[in-house]
Amino acid sequence: MNKNVMTNLALAVAGGLALRFAFSLHPVWWLAWLAPAPVLVAMLRSSRWQALGLAALASLIAASSRYHYAALLMPMPGALVMILLLAFLWFAVLALARRAMAAPDASPWSVLAYPLLWCAADTLLAHLTPDTNFDSIAYSQAGFPPAVQILSLTGVAGLVFVLSLVPAVLALAIVRGWRPLRGPLMLAAALTLATFTFGVVRL
Repeated sequence: MNKNVMTNLALAVAGGLALRFAFSLHPVWWLAWLAPAPVLVAMLRSSRWQALGLAALASLIAASSRYHYAALLMPMPGALVMILLLAFLWFAVLALARRAMAAPDASPWSVLAYPLLWCAADTLLAHLTPDTNFDSIAYSQAGFPPAVQILSLTGVAGLVFVLSLVPAVLALAIVRGWRPLRGPLMLAAALTLATFTFGVVRL
């Protein structure tokens, strides 16, 4: 494998491990704001099929954090199915976001694909599954009160959007350069600042 492929593989593994700790049952709240970025960078730097492989690897690493919990609730085959379904959710969001963001004629605002896909997935899970959105990435912020106050205005989707927008903008800016992403960067900074400011004031 050449140096570029090895670098992308390392980014995907590092990102998968970061996702594992950021969105586990004992989440590291600040890591959730950055963890998807290395995976997205690796995917944006790779060909389509390589990107899909990297997404699958990172998704499996991320979802593996739930195995021990799932094994307490159901037999091993059921626990494995639960982990694979969670990994597939991560894979689908990453793959579809990369498809929008990596298109040759993609606008800098294609970065919105990643947070919008997560909002859509989170909303569908809340309405279609018996456990609602138990696996929502918003729960990663449960231990950080200033972030979760925004739920009083926007519901879970508002926090999911801001939480996903930050790493997506960072990843695309790293790959394409900061200047073309000035608009999305300003939006991400403004929404994050507004979220934290509202949270602190409300507390």
